[in-house]
Amino acid sequence: MVAQRQQRAAESAYVGRGRRMLATLARVPEIEGTFLEIETLVDENDLTAALDDIGAVLDELGITPKDLTRDTYTDAAQRH
Repeated sequence: MVAQRQQRAAESAYVGRGRRMLATLARVPEIEGTFLEIETLVDENDLTAALDDIGAVLDELGITPKDLTRDTYTDAAQRH
């Protein structure tokens, strides 16, 4: 059985570090806090540079590596 999660989100498209990016602020009622997702579409050969650019954007926003997670919303909600 797949758990259904309600997610509230606000999206904004912008250019960061010369790349088209999509920033999403997401709130999931089962999890405390607000989550920021930053995405960009790249070719595989540009992946490392794109991840560096996303990291630089996060740094500019004051988001540090200790603030990051690879958890899915479903996994995080199951732990709460």
